Amino acid sequence: MMMKKQLTVGDVELKWDLETGEVLFDGGDVVFFWISAMETFFDSIREIAGTEATKLVLETTGFRQGVVVGEGFLHMKNINTSNVVEWLANTYAPAGWGKVKIVEMDDETKHFTLHIQDDWEYKMNQQKQKGLEGIFVPSHYAGVLTGLFGTNFWYKTIQYQNEENPYSIVEYYPSDITVQSNIHEMSRKQEASKI
Repeated sequence: MMMKKQLTVGDVELKWDLETGEVLFDGGDVVFFWISAMETFFDSIREIAGTEATKLVLETTGFRQGVVVGEGFLHMKNINTSNVVEWLANTYAPAGWGKVKIVEMDDETKHFTLHIQDDWEYKMNQQKQKGLEGIFVPSHYAGVLTGLFGTNFWYKTIQYQNEENPYSIVEYYPSDITVQSNIHEMSRKQEASKI
């Protein structure tokens, strides 16, 4: 399989490198063309709702978006444990989401370990405020697995990408934890603090 591809559409040169997960738009990282819009969106939520609510919104949105993607690709590509590793890497890198790889998978328990490197959320956080940890992207993949396998998945981030770590390590597993239960928990906390 070809790991690098170059294409000119109109006057714009597009380049993909599936090995690194890099997508270039006229020589610049394609993510930076839309990252400022996402950054404005995230900052607006944080300003209005506060940090804790923002984390919950990002986690919920990432997860729900992932479910839609997972369910869609399940039917389009007939994804299962025999082809999910290749599909995940080959779908997200060309879309400009960086490099993602399933490095461990237990078919029996449905436990997955992913390495996530240079995703758009990491790049956005590096550009804006170093030290912010990814929420949207890790929860998105939990949603993808939920949509693909029809079992509710949740996640635990073992390590975040930073200057010392070249990628994030995230474990995914079937769980009773849902975004809905997290929303209810936060509502109860807010009610208790008002009382």
